[in-house]
Amino acid sequence: MEILNEAKLLWKYLKKYKREVQRLTVFAMLASVLSALVPFIYGRLIDVISLKPQSFSFVLALLGVWTLASVSSAFISRTVGFRGSVIGIKASNDLTCKAASHIINLPLSFHNEKKTGEIFARIQRADRYLFQIIDDIVFWFLPHLASILFGIVILFFVEWRLAIGIVFMVLGYFAITIYKTKPLVEKQSELNKAYEFAFGNLYDALSNVRVIKSCAAEGFQTVKTERDFKKKLAKVFKNFVGLWYSLHLWQDIFYALAFVVVFGGAILLLSRGVISSGKLIMSLGYLGLVRLPLKAFGFHWKAFRTGITTIKRLEEVLSSDTEDFNEKGKIIKSPRGEIEFRNVSFSYKKGKPVLKNISFVAPAGKKIALVGGSGEGKTTLVDLISLYFKPNKGKILLDGIDIKDLNLQFLRKIIAYVPQEISLFNDTVKNNIRYGKPDATDQEIIWAAKAANAHQFIESFPQKYDTLVGERGIKLSTGQKQRIAIARALIRDPKILILDEATSSLDAESERLVQEALDRLIKGRTTFIVAHRLSTIKNADKILVLQKGKIVEQGTHSQLIKKKGAYWKFYSLQFKIKK
Repeated sequence: MEILNEAKLLWKYLKKYKREVQRLTVFAMLASVLSALVPFIYGRLIDVISLKPQSFSFVLALLGVWTLASVSSAFISRTVGFRGSVIGIKASNDLTCKAASHIINLPLSFHNEKKTGEIFARIQRADRYLFQIIDDIVFWFLPHLASILFGIVILFFVEWRLAIGIVFMVLGYFAITIYKTKPLVEKQSELNKAYEFAFGNLYDALSNVRVIKSCAAEGFQTVKTERDFKKKLAKVFKNFVGLWYSLHLWQDIFYALAFVVVFGGAILLLSRGVISSGKLIMSLGYLGLVRLPLKAFGFHWKAFRTGITTIKRLEEVLSSDTEDFNEKGKIIKSPRGEIEFRNVSFSYKKGKPVLKNISFVAPAGKKIALVGGSGEGKTTLVDLISLYFKPNKGKILLDGIDIKDLNLQFLRKIIAYVPQEISLFNDTVKNNIRYGKPDATDQEIIWAAKAANAHQFIESFPQKYDTLVGERGIKLSTGQKQRIAIARALIRDPKILILDEATSSLDAESERLVQEALDRLIKGRTTFIVAHRLSTIKNADKILVLQKGKIVEQGTHSQLIKKKGAYWKFYSLQFKIKK
């Protein structure tokens, strides 16, 4: 039953190519029949030569048929193998693209909990194993297995005793392989986890090379990586390889003994005059026909079982529910951008609330600043506006409509986010800006860059807008990256803007340029600013002060200073630090 479920899983990725698979299967069966005929023709040829040496024309005819069968079988097999490899590549690419699309559409909570490197390792290994299963097993091993079956059928009509011997040989070999492979499959699951863990950590390290170097931690990271690979992964792999070689040893011993029994039986029958020399050669030919697929069976069975286990690991991710984009949800034709929180509460884990009974109104086109210590819920609050997470209680309204009732793609398209730590794609400047609006023209990109005070430095690059920015924008300065991000937000023409204050780590000139760009970006848009420096939000229309997940104060800068409450304490503390 399990093998049927695994076959169904494999077929899920092959059914797209159903017609071509069916055609190749027909040709593969034809090649198998021709391959199975070769030992029979060879045996008949020996008998004709030894028993009827005068039948020269018949010998030539048999030689012609033998040559035709051998060449045709080889040609068809190679063609099937080539086309099978093409299907394997296509199917594995389908799997990778499907996985990438699915994972991108998973909620943010999934990505917050999983290591990117682990997920990448799952995709990479599943891609490789799916190709191997299709290429090596479906279009190589199974046709060879069919050759064995056809050969045994032919041998039954020629000499049933030899055929029975080969049947027992094949069945015994299969039984040993399947039995000895069970612990291999169990160990493969453990190996997959160790592999994903090690490569997940390695990916994390390579993504943070600057941090490693800034901490002079190259030695520490090298030791950590060696521990993951040379101790943890190597230990699991050593046990796995031990089981693998044990399987090969038992296979070799069984095949050697079975070969001696079957071929020895054939010699005995020859000595007693039961069979001819041609039938002895024929039996030797069928033993040779059986040998290669049998030797390969252990490898392919292990590859199939471990490959399916690996694909199932990826299927666990693919079975996770993607975000509900509410495609039939409401779309506001001309959104104003007014946001209202009504008694909103939220927790990532049950019993540990992050936000408690949050209520406020952000009028359209106004600037709202969020103030509070680390971990008070500022980022969570703005994440709720984009519905990265859904409130456990209460409502968030856009122009009076509950955002849960809106089309999610529509909601996110009218919101732009400029984070403090900018992440760019390893692509051109032009394409990084265009990411905010995929159908943007070059003129629109240049307009956005000019509005973001980015055009001048972009034009100074030798490749200008076609300059590659490096992984995560490493070839650009912090200020340049922030202006690219602002251009990316501007080109979207959002109604709602979320800013994680982006000027705290800049020099004076860069800060001035970024602030000018932000002022253009903010104008006429409902803006939420996660504030780190209170001096930058004095002109906010409303300031929300969060403590322990609650809004403890709200008002303008002057109103809150007069209260001499929580905001005044924050402001005084920053002022004293500056003094």
